[in-house]
Amino acid sequence: MAENGFQSETSPLLPKGPSIQQDVLPVDRTWTSTVELKKRLGLSNGVSMIVGTIVGAGIFVSPAGVIRYAGSIGLALVVWVLTGLVCLISALCYTELGTMIPKSGGDYDYAYILAAFGPFPAFLQLWTMLVIVKPAGNAIVALTFANYVLRPFYDDVDCHPPSSAVMLIAALVLCLLTFINCYNVKWATFVQDSLMFAKVIALVIIVIAGFVHLAQ
Repeated sequence: MAENGFQSETSPLLPKGPSIQQDVLPVDRTWTSTVELKKRLGLSNGVSMIVGTIVGAGIFVSPAGVIRYAGSIGLALVVWVLTGLVCLISALCYTELGTMIPKSGGDYDYAYILAAFGPFPAFLQLWTMLVIVKPAGNAIVALTFANYVLRPFYDDVDCHPPSSAVMLIAALVLCLLTFINCYNVKWATFVQDSLMFAKVIALVIIVIAGFVHLAQ
């Protein structure tokens, strides 16, 4: 560099080209504005979670009530087909929302309500699910599981499992699953996959038994 006829013997303090910060430690500028969960679930875990959510514990309890109030097997099948179509439409809506708003926020619309209506409705939705809807649903599933576990020990139709035993087993199951979900994500996905396969196998056995019964 020549200045006033003299050659400069000094070198620049900072090198030309990319900045030192970029050369030494690349900085992701998005992390300061968003907080997201670490992605630890694969495609198989996601499919298992969705199938396990669709095939809920209610499928093993509700058919008797549907047949009882429908009055005939044909009408009960029509009810199942119509409700299946409604569930399909709901699933397509969630698919569209999931691709439009790929953000963390739980499976019950927090991220979607936050994007559409703002933080206050999303806050109310989140705490309603956390305090009322989710605990009540989990309690019903746990009580159903406890009833099915204890039913083989009480063969008499008029003899039902003691309510205290049912509630004790349901509470133990809830505590165990809560511990697994809090302790390790891999454990939680393994339990989710195992329960999903068990439910699907049970449904396949019931369907096959139904066709065999109809063929006789």
